Amino acid sequence: MSMTARVYLITQAAYDAAISKDAENYRTLEHIDLDKAWHGIHYLITNDSSLEFLFSGVQIDEFSEHCEVHSPQDVASLYEKLKTRKVVDLMAKYDPEHFDKLKIYGGPGWSKRDSEYFQSNLLAFLDVLETASAKGYGFCVVIC
Repeated sequence: MSMTARVYLITQAAYDAAISKDAENYRTLEHIDLDKAWHGIHYLITNDSSLEFLFSGVQIDEFSEHCEVHSPQDVASLYEKLKTRKVVDLMAKYDPEHFDKLKIYGGPGWSKRDSEYFQSNLLAFLDVLETASAKGYGFCVVIC
């Protein structure tokens, strides 16, 4: 079984509902699927190899999958930190052997060919990060 991640956009109201365990008022908007690249993206952005996604999330235990929500403020802060970073600079940290040593999810067995896979998923994530920041949205990240 593979662990893949989806990143859903959420409003401040949905974030508040998730935090207060108010399932009736919790709604998600559009989402992107980061597939198994989520852990590598986490590493490329944070330089941390722990098996999580980003740092600002609040774990929501009511879901059967790993589910965490990130406030609109945390998403905007992350965007501010990353908006001037170039994708080529983030991707410079992609080293298949190093990823395997760090046990980046999906390995061992990462190869140079997987660079395009990570880059396309990283670009999709950065696009949704920019959209979320511009619209004042947070994230709900589900890893299953």
